[in-house]
Amino acid sequence: MDIKIELLNEKQIIETLGRAAEQIPHLVRKKVEEWAWGQAVPACQEAAPVGLGHTRDSIVAEVEGRGVDAEAHIIADTPQAVFTEFGTRPHPIDPVNRKALCWQTPRGMVTVGPKRTNKQGETVWSSFNGSSWSSGKRTHAVNHPGTAARPWFFNTIDSELPKLSESLTKSILRSLAARGATANGD
Repeated sequence: MDIKIELLNEKQIIETLGRAAEQIPHLVRKKVEEWAWGQAVPACQEAAPVGLGHTRDSIVAEVEGRGVDAEAHIIADTPQAVFTEFGTRPHPIDPVNRKALCWQTPRGMVTVGPKRTNKQGETVWSSFNGSSWSSGKRTHAVNHPGTAARPWFFNTIDSELPKLSESLTKSILRSLAARGATANGD
């Protein structure tokens, strides 16, 4: 079996492809910007865990580079974004802005503090579990058990990337078609 490919009007085809190729860098930059602000940022904002309003509101895109070297940086600019994405190790929590720590549990409100020194000169924390106070020796107010990772940011970006590839491919093929070339060489 022999296959013969013949290019009719080879010069015109080369010129058409050349003009279309000149548009590709512009299309890449434009589509990267459209994807970053129109798809990636809104998807990440929607995927941000409930209760992280500051994180959700901090998500932005920065597009750098020209043409085919364009890069989109999707940024969630709060410490909580990192903590929820990757989790945390167990760590002590001390009151900073107030004299006590307070949080809600299924059994009721828990308050820890204020720190004081007992008659023996030891640091003592008082805690209130919603119905009674207790005291004990502690060097820290609360030992937080750590937080399990809840990956939402990178998973969302990974699910949105194919849309960028599809959009770029369609735009390049449209550009070629508008200049008289087609994807299959017709």
